[in-house]
Amino acid sequence: MMSSKRSEIRIQKVVISAKDAASSSTNANVVDPWVPRVRHDDEYLEQGLDFSRPLSASHDFIDSESVEDGNDGCNTITPVVSRNVLAVGDVGAVRLAKALSFNTNLLHLNLAGNEIGAEGALAIAKSLFSPAASSTSKREKYQSNTALKSLNLSNNLVSDEGANAFAKALRHNASLAVLNLSRNRINTTGVVGLLEQGLMNNQTLKCLKLEGNLGQNKDG
Repeated sequence: MMSSKRSEIRIQKVVISAKDAASSSTNANVVDPWVPRVRHDDEYLEQGLDFSRPLSASHDFIDSESVEDGNDGCNTITPVVSRNVLAVGDVGAVRLAKALSFNTNLLHLNLAGNEIGAEGALAIAKSLFSPAASSTSKREKYQSNTALKSLNLSNNLVSDEGANAFAKALRHNASLAVLNLSRNRINTTGVVGLLEQGLMNNQTLKCLKLEGNLGQNKDG
């Protein structure tokens, strides 16, 4: 009788040192070396990428094994300590999003604490779905994109605009099981949109993290 063994989930940690940052060009971004690999489904990714920066102890990384085992998906594991000094920002998020829409290998992505605002959040949200081939000018239909199961955007600047973009994405994406939008300056409009427009029309999401929003993360 054959025994089943759960495959190990490996997260590729991306670390940018101060020396690397000082020698980088003005237009360079921390995601640039990884964009073509994501775009072309490079197996070196080994299912996960972690670009998080340790701005606070709250940068939890999703316990991907709990997601695959059918649990609530909100369990976390402590990530490898990052020494990144460069933020992904909106520019990097947009570049990465363009590659994500073609990817079928990357399952877990951590972008916590990377100064990503509404523009970057909008791009990433749009990468999660696309118009279906059967769409017409009168009635547009959508289909799920990417293979992502967990996405961590905590401690960024997503705001209500970005939250509303993810609400729309959740209506059409069928792969994401965990979405972390904690501490992102999302107020009532964005939270309501995520709950009523996103979750009400989604069958795959198991965990939506929103703590530290509704004005709780504003200065003063």
